[in-house]
Order: sequence, then C-alpha cells, then structure tokens
Amino acid sequence: MLARSRARFVLPKRDAQYWAAVMVDQDFAGEDRLHVRRFNRALWVGLRGERIPYPSLRHGRDLSRDRAKLLGQTSG
Repeated sequence: MLARSRARFVLPKRDAQYWAAVMVDQDFAGEDRLHVRRFNRALWVGLRGERIPYPSLRHGRDLSRDRAKLLGQTSG
C-alpha cells in the first residue's frame, strides 16, 4: 500500500497577466540578454509577494581569492 501523501498544492500568487506585464521588455532570445536585476526582482515579488522584503544586494567581491586572509579578518 502506498503511503498517503501530505503534499499540499500551493496556488500561484500571480496570474499570466502579471507575468506578461513584468516580463514584457525582457529579451529571452538568448543567454545573457535579460535585465538581471529587474528579472530577479520580478521573480521575487511574483513568487514571494510584496510583504517579504527583497534581499539586499551582495557586495560583488570575489571571495575565492585570499580566502585565508578574508577568514582571518574580524568584522568591526
């Protein structure tokens, strides 16, 4: 006997009209043609809603270099 699934279905927060409106000027013709910041924010609001704050932008530093030095530093 199969175990009874407790999965819940989540209704979409947005309809097709919302997605069409927020993606209207995005270029999906090829890689790297999206306006990434607007695309990510539209996804966030579309999936999470306006009440959950959008995460702050990262600093953009390359943390793969000088790792030992970075980890040895204390914030202050």
